[in-house]
Amino acid sequence: MIIGDKAYNVYHIEDVMADCDRLLLPIRKANSKRPHEPWMTYLLAHYRKQVETAGSQIERLLPKHIHAVTADGFWNSRPSSSSWLPPSSIFRP
Repeated sequence: MIIGDKAYNVYHIEDVMADCDRLLLPIRKANSKRPHEPWMTYLLAHYRKQVETAGSQIERLLPKHIHAVTADGFWNSRPSSSSWLPPSSIFRP
């Protein structure tokens, strides 16, 4: 199952993916021609919030800006691999 946001409301692609045994469930706009049931809308919004939260937590680990004047300075200013924590050690279900 693939959950998409409102930008993925292309019915033809949904039909092709359904033929290939893939399920694309985009969040629908209010005036959609193929609206979801209310319970499905709730579940899609719930899972979408989890994805957005995980993305923002990962973004907080990254530096706000990199002040690099040269390309060499850019590559040397990145965080070392020892300072990077795998996501599995940060997020707990």
